Amino acid sequence: MQNDKRKAVDRLAVTLVVIGAGMLARSALERGWSRALDKSPPSEKSNEDAELGEVVSWALLSGALVGLARSLARRGASSGFARKRVKRVTGG
Repeated sequence: MQNDKRKAVDRLAVTLVVIGAGMLARSALERGWSRALDKSPPSEKSNEDAELGEVVSWALLSGALVGLARSLARRGASSGFARKRVKRVTGG
């Protein structure tokens, strides 16, 4: 029972890390886009003003980088919590 609670807490913590990593990656990407192109990235509000190539570029770039950040965060957090569980069990 207690082991199930620990696993649930670990899963929640991993989820929060993944959400944070996605938000951080998107924020960094928006700042980088703004600095590189001297304008904000396309959004639903500004889609009428943006060119199709710009919208497609933003969608591909943001999707790929945010997805990568989330994947790496999940992998790192999961392995970190797994190591923590092993130390707890072995007493190391």
